[in-house]
Amino acid sequence: MAPPLKTHCKRGHPFTATNTKLNKLSSGYTVRQCKRCRSEFEKLRYHNNPKRQAAVRARRNVSYYEARP
Repeated sequence: MAPPLKTHCKRGHPFTATNTKLNKLSSGYTVRQCKRCRSEFEKLRYHNNPKRQAAVRARRNVSYYEARP
């Protein structure tokens, strides 16, 4: 018998329909991911990496028509 599903992520955010993303792994398993935790992780990842910031700024400065050949 499988253990019951957790109701909150490890940082205390609830697993609700609007806050949960389902990811299917290559092994066939489906895992739940807290959207708020993922968002916080991505913000830290962006702010701690100057190369990523420069790449994002460069993409923002190019218009849609300039980027197309």
